[in-house]
Amino acid sequence: MRRSVVQSRVAASFFNVSLYIHYPALKQYKIEINNTLDSHVAMDIKERNKCITRIEKFVKRNKKGQLKTKSAIIKYLDEELSCSLKHHLTIYGSFTRLYGSFTDLFTPFAVIIYFPYHNHALVCSPGIANTIHYLETILKNTFKEKPLRFKYCKNGHVFNGPQIIISMADPHSILLENGKTLVSQYKEY
Repeated sequence: MRRSVVQSRVAASFFNVSLYIHYPALKQYKIEINNTLDSHVAMDIKERNKCITRIEKFVKRNKKGQLKTKSAIIKYLDEELSCSLKHHLTIYGSFTRLYGSFTDLFTPFAVIIYFPYHNHALVCSPGIANTIHYLETILKNTFKEKPLRFKYCKNGHVFNGPQIIISMADPHSILLENGKTLVSQYKEY
């Protein structure tokens, strides 16, 4: 008996899974999911919540009603979340490695995703973030994880900051539209 929509075969061997998907009118695709259980530990929810509380406490107005500056917030996030590998997902779907801080990309129209347990960070636009299912569900507040939103001060003016997501997930387990994982798309430097 043949299924008309999708035929699939899963071959598993000790947490390494190959998924074969066959669409009748198209080719056969192979998606590999490697063992992420033993080599990549996810962040604990209690630890993430403590981290979010510290960041929210830092970015809120002080007793005089003053906001933190953009550079102070970026420096604090870099120290608190300690990401050494930073990438920018462009509108063209390519990943660009960033060196230094997110100063130029720290805008109200940016989404910055931190993976503190893996020292990864990714910045993209909200439109691109909505194409990645995991990020889309967080931005629409359907998960317990919610983006941090805050304001900062620059040259006497108040600006909205980017949406910050502190993810407990393993970046190796986040699938993109093309069926590849987030980390597999990073270029080697």
